[in-house]
Amino acid sequence: MLIYLVFSTQNSNFAPIIYIIMSRLFRYTVVLILSVLCLPLQAQFQSRQLDNTKSLGGFGGGMSRSSSSSRSSSPSSKDKDDDGEDPCIDPPDDRYCWYLDPLTGNTYKAEPDTSYIGLCNHSVMESKAMAVSYTSNLYSPHLVNEYFSRKEDKDFMFANAYHLFAVDASEVKYYNTKIPFTVASYSNSGSSVHSNDHLMIDFAGNIKPNIGIGTMLDYVYARGEYTSSSTKPLKWVSYLYYKSDLYKANFSFNLSKYANQEWGGVLDREHTLHPDFYNDNFTNPRSMPTKLNDAWNTTDHYNIHFNHSYDFGKWVERNDTTAGDTAVWDEFIPVGTIFHTVDFQHYKHSFKMGRGADQTEEGFFPNNYYDISETNDSTSYNNFSTYVGLRLNEGFSRWSQLGLSAFIGWEHQSYVNLVDSLNLDFIEREHSSNNIWLGGQLSRHQSSALTLDVTARTAVSGDKLGDVDITGDIQTVIPFGRRNPETGLRRDSITLKARGFFRNTHPSYMMNHYFSNHFKWSEDFSPIQKFHIDGTAKLSRTLTSVRAGIEHISNYIYFDSKDFKPYQYGGQIDIFSLELNQGIKAGSWLYWDNTLLVQTSTQDDVLPLPKFCVRSDLSFRFKIAKVLAMQLGATCYYNTKYYAPTYQPATQQFAVQDEIKCGGYPILNTYLNANLKRIKFFLMINNTLDHAITNDTFNMPYYPQSPFRMEYGIVVDLQN
Repeated sequence: MLIYLVFSTQNSNFAPIIYIIMSRLFRYTVVLILSVLCLPLQAQFQSRQLDNTKSLGGFGGGMSRSSSSSRSSSPSSKDKDDDGEDPCIDPPDDRYCWYLDPLTGNTYKAEPDTSYIGLCNHSVMESKAMAVSYTSNLYSPHLVNEYFSRKEDKDFMFANAYHLFAVDASEVKYYNTKIPFTVASYSNSGSSVHSNDHLMIDFAGNIKPNIGIGTMLDYVYARGEYTSSSTKPLKWVSYLYYKSDLYKANFSFNLSKYANQEWGGVLDREHTLHPDFYNDNFTNPRSMPTKLNDAWNTTDHYNIHFNHSYDFGKWVERNDTTAGDTAVWDEFIPVGTIFHTVDFQHYKHSFKMGRGADQTEEGFFPNNYYDISETNDSTSYNNFSTYVGLRLNEGFSRWSQLGLSAFIGWEHQSYVNLVDSLNLDFIEREHSSNNIWLGGQLSRHQSSALTLDVTARTAVSGDKLGDVDITGDIQTVIPFGRRNPETGLRRDSITLKARGFFRNTHPSYMMNHYFSNHFKWSEDFSPIQKFHIDGTAKLSRTLTSVRAGIEHISNYIYFDSKDFKPYQYGGQIDIFSLELNQGIKAGSWLYWDNTLLVQTSTQDDVLPLPKFCVRSDLSFRFKIAKVLAMQLGATCYYNTKYYAPTYQPATQQFAVQDEIKCGGYPILNTYLNANLKRIKFFLMINNTLDHAITNDTFNMPYYPQSPFRMEYGIVVDLQN
């Protein structure tokens, strides 16, 4: 009935309603058919599984020892609700997963994504960070304004607008599973004219206990609520790994394609602020005039990564006596490891705008350098790097409490500007450089009381000569409280984490030199220095965590909205951040999670940030007939007003401005998440309070927040 009422308000006739319902059923059918088609492939992998499941311990290394290059060699216990019910699917296939350090090949424990809690948030931009500036559509160009959650900028500046969707080699999730699985998900929102479709398929399986493969496809087609605002990001990730006692190899291939139509924002802010003042129906976002209507940005990226290593050490005889029986086996103890990494990345970007695309009277772009009627900018970037190193492993004797690595690497970078037939001899079309890196790593992973990672490297030749990157993190768990009389363990514990880095980085060649139809600059910026430190304290029993940190920046580079060119602030900027998380529960059915972020920048005119950000989620969790788990709730997002950045489509950069403040309004999403065996589904209403409090709901100066819309989705977890 709720679905009928929502759609009937948008469609005056009964026939369109039937069409919309049937189209939704058709999409569900397509997803189920694709999932079922994967079953023969899964059966083929399962038939090749070995019966020796003992070698599946850890990360599928097929070894009787715990790898010194791994944080953990056994599956961690899942987090459970306080009523004893696991919010995740209980996978009988024992899925173990991990991330890979792309430089040294070390593995870091990960968790399989099987929970239905918060399932609807995968398609909500506000859920990715406490504050995000974006062009009003799912995975459209964006800038994270929760400063400590920003990723480091890429050398290819156009890739920085897609940080939340991009995946690099360090974010590929490797699986070891006894039984192959396929997870297929589909979600849809909006009406048939401007709906958002999101399809994801994730497959993983093992050919042998120590050989695994996997692939993931993620495709979004978001038509957008506003004219000419569609986005079509595509992501494909595949991996293959092999692990034996002495040799390990990991291969991954990432392909991404980001295509989004640039609409430049609404032509006049008054159309959104006071729609009733106009004869035209500006209450409908599709009827609002936009600044651009035939402009496209496309960025293609692929990454090939290969890491392999060879362990050398000694074999030790082990024995175990249980119930009078003695088992004897040989265990390999790795003393050292030789590792080698090869990585290649390719980017290509194009910005195209047809004749008559500019709908503004004064002209959207200030300059036209090579064509006054059309734009066809293109830029490419290649990065090839290889590293070789030697590691003295942790734990090969009682005196070796730390792992120590040393490595040397070579990096080749090449830029090509305006990859087309234009005969422009007054710019440098191509530029290349070679950089030599030296570095080392100090690690401690096998201790449950203290873990440590410190990596340092510096460039000793090339354009990046003098670059320094020192990054470290440390974690410890301190037990306290009364002891359990049965186990002798403390009832409570507090987890303390600290992270810090120091970076001295030369700006990329593209940040110094760039030419296009609408913008050009040639600079010689000084290296950027950043010093960062933050700490987190987490008390699980009270559902409390506190994070505080500070970052000091010198020679910060920013874009100014007056001419949309880069400038360097020669002074110093300090950013302070304090984040408080507090969960409240009543029994096993009421959960209230709250996050408050306080952050400040000493130079708001150069680096503006919202002072206060709040995220609050109130939900009820219950079961129907003891098999259907449900979460019914609402999530509210809010940040205070600040001078939000504006966006320039031709360069895909966010620029500071001091004329219009944005924020100061709540975004409320109501949802229902459910889990039945291996099927999960959700129903959500985005921006439930759309214009109910204020019409000034701009995300950026000319980009309004997405209006009210309904979304639904389904996730099917298949296994043999």
